[in-house]
Amino acid sequence: MKNLTVLINPANPDPPPNYFGPPYSLSLIGAFLLKNKKPVRAYDYDQQAFSVREIMKKEKPGYIGITIQSCTRGSVYELIRQIRQIDSSVIIILGGPFASQYYSLLLKNFPVDYAVIHDGEMTLNELLDCLENKGDVRKVKGLALRSGGKIIFTGEREQIKDLDLLPYPAFHLFRGFDRKINSIKKAGARSILGKRCVYFRNSLMLLSSRGCVFHCNFCPMSKVFVNKIRYHSIRYFTDMVQYYYKKHGITNFIFGDNNFTMDRERASGICREIIKRKLHINWSCMTRSDSITRALLKEMSRAGCYEIFYGVESGSPDVQRRTGKNLDLPLTQKTVQWTEEAGIQCSLMLMVGNLGETRETIRQTLAYVKEMTPSNIMIKTTRVYPGTRIHDLFESKGLLPKNYYLTSESDPPLFTQEHTVREFKEFEEMLRPRTTRIEINRSCNNHCGFCAPDRKTGKKSLDEIRKELILASRRGEEVVLTGGEPLLRNDIF
Repeated sequence: MKNLTVLINPANPDPPPNYFGPPYSLSLIGAFLLKNKKPVRAYDYDQQAFSVREIMKKEKPGYIGITIQSCTRGSVYELIRQIRQIDSSVIIILGGPFASQYYSLLLKNFPVDYAVIHDGEMTLNELLDCLENKGDVRKVKGLALRSGGKIIFTGEREQIKDLDLLPYPAFHLFRGFDRKINSIKKAGARSILGKRCVYFRNSLMLLSSRGCVFHCNFCPMSKVFVNKIRYHSIRYFTDMVQYYYKKHGITNFIFGDNNFTMDRERASGICREIIKRKLHINWSCMTRSDSITRALLKEMSRAGCYEIFYGVESGSPDVQRRTGKNLDLPLTQKTVQWTEEAGIQCSLMLMVGNLGETRETIRQTLAYVKEMTPSNIMIKTTRVYPGTRIHDLFESKGLLPKNYYLTSESDPPLFTQEHTVREFKEFEEMLRPRTTRIEINRSCNNHCGFCAPDRKTGKKSLDEIRKELILASRRGEEVVLTGGEPLLRNDIF
């Protein structure tokens, strides 16, 4: 089918252990194309290793749209190579954050035809119309292409101001998404799988807004969408939650906005609607600790919010200022207390190695966090992501390796402008939480009264495992279940 568009989500080298639903941007683009009567298929390589040859043989697409991030560029380069070996005439279109930043590099070095810049729904739809009708693609705003041996950008497309004009994401293009989300309904022990500390809870991610008004120098959003944020209306967003709740039986959600409570009245309105409609759901969100109130937290709890992620980054006022985060640190301590009082789990996100970081600032962060009792602490090292202001600084100092983005290296470079890699490792060790290992299938001949493995199977009872988990989690430590394969025990969840 020559007018068929195949959308592909490439393999992420470090996918999260939980399933948060199909790729959001591709699902929205697919929905927009379907709304405009265009045939679409979709494939998610994070969920299954599809054969490119089989896809091309089965679908015979005229167009292939691939989303690309800096961490997935290696798998995208390989996809492009395989597609071109099979069909040199199919039109390949790239989109996503990396394509928006590095469209020139991609068009110069790889046999792709177009790159869609920023919001892709209307741009891709107009491009397909133009190609079908043999029009002038240079008139399609928000597009990059080759023309006359040069790379041309057709100009910025005006952002979609009214997000309610968009259809709901076409998650159904990715078959079985609801079964995957509903396969683990309840949250269990917080544990380590691979590199990430998470709950065993699959959730569907929905977005109620786009953009960010803050200027954190380590975040691409603050540079791409400076001082711009667009919202779905309260009614639209609650209708969307209700749709997936009733039609697909989904009860676990992530409201994935950068700052869900930026507009407190709007967040309160969404909570009131969830309660009014009797949507018995559980949900988590991310926000700033200075964008929330005690009263709103209680309302969120009544509406089913079970966890909030606060990006605190550092307990040092100097690092707060240098990064552009500029949090009110004493207020953050109160917010953590209010969150726990409301019955919501509080997860703090910290960073090591930002501008101005020293051993003294890390000690300040340690002392700061010890004054609080969050449910969880996540610590990341500062890395240089494309589209951030520290990336510009890093590159201007000649620290980014030449032709770095033509390689398949998936981990962004450490921000080593002020410190060596060795010093970074020392910083990590200063702030790294201790890891507690809990044996679940270990035989024990001691009669301590605490560890009580089943004498026939050598397995500890679930109650005993739970006791140990509670003790470990109260320290905010990482917990690893060991002694056999935890996931083979159905009772662990």
